[in-house]
Amino acid sequence: MAKTGKSIDDYGLPIYRRDKWTCQYCGFRGHDPVTFRFLSVDHVVRKADGGPDAPSNLVTACRACNDYFNRRSFSGFEEKREAIRERLELEADAFRRLVEPTLRRPEM
Repeated sequence: MAKTGKSIDDYGLPIYRRDKWTCQYCGFRGHDPVTFRFLSVDHVVRKADGGPDAPSNLVTACRACNDYFNRRSFSGFEEKREAIRERLELEADAFRRLVEPTLRRPEM
């Protein structure tokens, strides 16, 4: 079976250590065997847009943040982080409106 992609040994571990096992977009922490599996290494400038595998173009990201804009191009980390934070805020607002009321216990 052919190997696809890069493994954690190729560039992940140094990036995770540098970023303290924390998503650089939303702050999710992957510090144990359960939460670690939700981390990934994200190319700030996509490989499809010529982004290198250099540490300066790689950040630790949770899988949700890594997937949010994987088909959109960004000029750099700050622009991408701002777009992700805006989307997270929209989703948090939707959660507060739609889900939180159903989670409240009825008063007795």
